[in-house]
Amino acid sequence: MPYLGSTPAEKALEAADIASDAVTTAKIADDAVTTAKITDNQVNEAKLAVSNSPTNGQFLSAQSGDAGGLTWAAAGGGFASQQFFTSSGTYTKPTGINIIRVTVIGGGGGGGGGVSDNCMGVPGGGGAGALEVIDVSSLSSTVAVTVGAAGSAGSSGGAGGTGGTSSFGSYCSATGGVGGAAATAPSGTTKLGTAGGSASGGDINISGGYSNSLKNANDGNTRPYAKGGGSPWGWGSGGITTNTCTAATTGVGYGAGGGAGSHTPSPTTAGAAGTAGCVLVEEYK
Repeated sequence: MPYLGSTPAEKALEAADIASDAVTTAKIADDAVTTAKITDNQVNEAKLAVSNSPTNGQFLSAQSGDAGGLTWAAAGGGFASQQFFTSSGTYTKPTGINIIRVTVIGGGGGGGGGVSDNCMGVPGGGGAGALEVIDVSSLSSTVAVTVGAAGSAGSSGGAGGTGGTSSFGSYCSATGGVGGAAATAPSGTTKLGTAGGSASGGDINISGGYSNSLKNANDGNTRPYAKGGGSPWGWGSGGITTNTCTAATTGVGYGAGGGAGSHTPSPTTAGAAGTAGCVLVEEYK
């Protein structure tokens, strides 16, 4: 039907021309609102159907069971912090931590002492190590931590002390290396190395290393240093040669076996102490 009078002027449709609530979802064809129709920076957080309110640092995660299918969640999986124990104590679980990785190292055994010409002690064995990954939902708020002491040095003619056991509650533990035997045999006797500790409860359990074996002999040859046993985090040092009297030396790191005492003259006849163990707790979100 033709207009009566003047033809209305053409103009763009404005918001004022549309009644409140007039444009419903039923009036919009499927796929009609494309990204090209939306001005940049117009869809904000308030326009999203999310099941909860966010806090800084969270990300938007798909959750089919939640309202709108979306929820704000904390980022996870990254390393956050650690607690390192060189003496016994208590581990306190921090907030916001989901997974911990625990490493325990037992103490190293002390080296045995020597007594006389070509009659030397035996180095100490290395401490064991265990590693376990633990979901903190299974932990109480605190866990007892035990750090194994170093095995004591053998005095002249005495055996070295066995290293102490390190543990993280009842979850995993690592015993210390066995103390080295004292000198008991004269020239010509071979002495076997000393056993390392053993580990249990971990996802990975590693036994401590044996110390070197040695042979007492009065044949004029200078022999290599007899080394203490190693641990996963420690290296045993030597301490004696057959014809050159030198003081026994302590190993390096954690859980290393001590060197053996050499023959005369005093004071080089004493063995060396092992090194103490440790416990490391790495924390992940």
